[in-house]
Amino acid sequence: MRMSAILVFTFSVVVLFSSSALATDIGQSWHGAIRQTTKDYATKQGFNGSIAVMVNRGPVANFSGGSTQDSQPITPTHRFSSGSVGKEFTTVAILKLVEEQKLSLDDSILKYLDWLPQWAEDINVEHVLNHTSGLPKIRWYENIQTEEVIDQMTQIPELAFAPGSGYLYGNINVVVRALIVERVTGKTFTKYLEETFFKPLGMTNTVQLTQVNTREGIV
Repeated sequence: MRMSAILVFTFSVVVLFSSSALATDIGQSWHGAIRQTTKDYATKQGFNGSIAVMVNRGPVANFSGGSTQDSQPITPTHRFSSGSVGKEFTTVAILKLVEEQKLSLDDSILKYLDWLPQWAEDINVEHVLNHTSGLPKIRWYENIQTEEVIDQMTQIPELAFAPGSGYLYGNINVVVRALIVERVTGKTFTKYLEETFFKPLGMTNTVQLTQVNTREGIV
């Protein structure tokens, strides 16, 4: 959900509440207005989750939006996308390998990804963790495959800036981290996460989306 969309939705709800507060008979009209506003927003922007409205510490209304597949009420067993939070598993994985002395933050990424052009020699692991690698923006779209990212990386003629001299946030750094983890461990990134973090920590309902054979229960 884009931040602008969140702000627009929040504003519309605040306006709705402020206007309704002036009415003498708020009762069920609030419930209907809230549901309609939420329904309209979900149709235009997409919404999955719950809304609770409280006034004077008492509930005025609550509403749950369903999954994107069947619009059924959300239950505790539904799985939500972790979004960009999931990217930080690449950071944790890298630092775990550093802790185990299987790689160093000072190592050049070219040491592990030797198919990259020569400019990669000056980029170290810490740079890709901090988005200070100088790797430029690439074409990014929904459901882009790792192979397509790799293909674009091999065609980068030069860096946006000298590694360590600037900051440029980019998912390309996240992909590089995951590829390094795979090279060091000899496992797929998905398998490494499962064995090293998910199972030991009891995260039995946490998976990468690529592991899901059915969209049932996915919100």
